[in-house]
Amino acid sequence: MEAEKKLESIQHEVQDLKHRRHQVGLQIRSFFEQHLRLLEAEEAKGEEEIPENVHRRFLETSEIAEDLEGLGRLSGGHEEMTKGQ
Repeated sequence: MEAEKKLESIQHEVQDLKHRRHQVGLQIRSFFEQHLRLLEAEEAKGEEEIPENVHRRFLETSEIAEDLEGLGRLSGGHEEMTKGQ
């Protein structure tokens, strides 16, 4: 009984983490789309120099994306471990 409750709790936590990962992925996609629109608008205006903060935000987002890829690998490994149980 206690083991079943613990398993159910872990499965719920895994589902919650999957949902959070999905939400973060959507936020990152939105962030990239906004920046692409910004860059296209600046290009259309003929501005040659892009503000430094755009580059900095882009790099920070790239780091977040790399972290998410690592999280995906971790959660995928966890799913493999729990399949046999």
